[in-house]
Amino acid sequence: MGELLNIKVKDIDLKEKTIKITNSKIVNGIRTIPIHDKLLSLISNRMYKGNEYLFTTLDNKHYKYDSFDNHFRILCKDLKLKYHTLHDTRHTFATLLVNAKVNKEVIIKMIGHKRYKTTLDIYVHKNYDDMKRAINQI
Repeated sequence: MGELLNIKVKDIDLKEKTIKITNSKIVNGIRTIPIHDKLLSLISNRMYKGNEYLFTTLDNKHYKYDSFDNHFRILCKDLKLKYHTLHDTRHTFATLLVNAKVNKEVIIKMIGHKRYKTTLDIYVHKNYDDMKRAINQI
């Protein structure tokens, strides 16, 4: 989630539909990722003139993780959703990519990992429905 909060407006290319992730702890974390078509207008609407970062507080300051997490917690409560950490969204994203049978190389580039094993062992969570489908395939 730190990557999300550190996205700078200058690193977003709406024409090419990409975001450059430039602030990463690891070399593989520095990458360019595509913007989903459904998110394009949402991102475009957040790109306020004069703001350095895509996500800012109401007074246009850079969001801190804890503050953003607090807003996320309130949003989950208001929507009557079970709270998950912001980092859990990264796990969900990885799981959805694997479940969609996206190419392994594409997945590690999107996640910013060096090895697929890291993504698979730590980030991807198999659920009961996946196990039912698997057992019925034999």
